Amino acid sequence: MILRSLTYKWTQEDRLTRSMWMRGVAILYGCILLLVFAVMASIKPAHVAQNRTFRSVEPAVSPQSAGDRNANY
Repeated sequence: MILRSLTYKWTQEDRLTRSMWMRGVAILYGCILLLVFAVMASIKPAHVAQNRTFRSVEPAVSPQSAGDRNANY
């Protein structure tokens, strides 16, 4: 492997080679990222929370039947 000093002056060919490598790396990682997103989108979650409110709406109850309702608990 050729070792170059930190003050190495890049030639036009060096810049083109580096840009081609960087473009290839960007395309590779982009494809991997798209595959990961596709897998995540295709996996069905085990439990999907429903968009419901958990308040139960009860009708007004007369005091006589309120005792019967509490007796079930």
